[in-house]
Amino acid sequence: MRYRIVLIVFVVIAVINLNAEASKEIRPLLTQETIEIDGHLTEESWVEAQVIDDFIQQSPDEGEPITERTEVRMVYDAENLYIGFECSDSEPEKVVANEMRRDGQLWQNDNVYVMLDTYGDKRQCFFFRTNALGALSDTAVTDGGENLNGSWDCIWEAAGRRHDKGWTVEIAIPFNQLRYKKQDSMVWGVNFGRNIARKNETTQWIQVPRSESWPGTYHPTYQGKVIGLEGIASPSYFDVKPYLLGGLARRLDDASWQSTTELDAGLDMKYGVTSNLTLDLTLNTDFAQVEADREEVNLTRFDLFFQNAVNFSSKAVVCSLSVQASGILGPHRCRFSTVGVSASKVINRFDFLVVVN
Repeated sequence: MRYRIVLIVFVVIAVINLNAEASKEIRPLLTQETIEIDGHLTEESWVEAQVIDDFIQQSPDEGEPITERTEVRMVYDAENLYIGFECSDSEPEKVVANEMRRDGQLWQNDNVYVMLDTYGDKRQCFFFRTNALGALSDTAVTDGGENLNGSWDCIWEAAGRRHDKGWTVEIAIPFNQLRYKKQDSMVWGVNFGRNIARKNETTQWIQVPRSESWPGTYHPTYQGKVIGLEGIASPSYFDVKPYLLGGLARRLDDASWQSTTELDAGLDMKYGVTSNLTLDLTLNTDFAQVEADREEVNLTRFDLFFQNAVNFSSKAVVCSLSVQASGILGPHRCRFSTVGVSASKVINRFDFLVVVN
């Protein structure tokens, strides 16, 4: 009987905590003020904005408050969503900040992040991470956090500043880089996090269970709410990347040394048809501009998977054919990848897109 009572009390406490987290909300401040992304939270809008400071540890002391005070504010205008982090630190000289590469290993630095579930379905989200230097790392997440597309690159800004009390960072995310359903007053899912490198401390606004480790931070199931977003235009996106290549060729075995000119042109285009549908077109794709895959030695019987770095493959109909030395064996699979999911390349297998060439 005593054990049953203890179990009931434990369940009741868990339900209360779950409801409390589900009711957490932040209302961004609508501003007409120009927000300069310089790492200084000096604009009047930052002073007036709602403050979020109740961060909870995921590790090492699960469920305990964060050891270094952290404040988050959100502001927006007709074009951008702004997030400001104020990260206090009792030993500011020990803040780890040495990564500046795009999509670098920011988790090895002191860093902060924001997760935005713009559809509020807890299935897909956009994940943004930065450090005290303002380095950028972004990921498109689908399937409830099971699929992470790190090759997705959003156009956004971040600026960090270190000072004698810690560090601050400002983030600006254009609304036209996101996908959402246009409503008079929108409600999005959101979560914030801060990692303190020297303490191996990971914290979130909506706590992620320690048992889920770092992959859990990408799960949009752990989210509070962004409420009161009004006056935002429907998301539209249009991007064209043309290229023009020229060259001069001369055959060494030609006695007359006649030269020939070479000319090649093409383009990649993205167009937002609706709020959740993007059309990707490519004409005479320049595959020479695609970054090379890192070299890996595979001594196992399993395939190596590499993220596809081709720009237009981030959202596309992807068809795959199995390939052997004797040639193409036949169709293997065909799927439509949802928002932010990129095709992956598999060694010993050929992935291709239907393009205009």
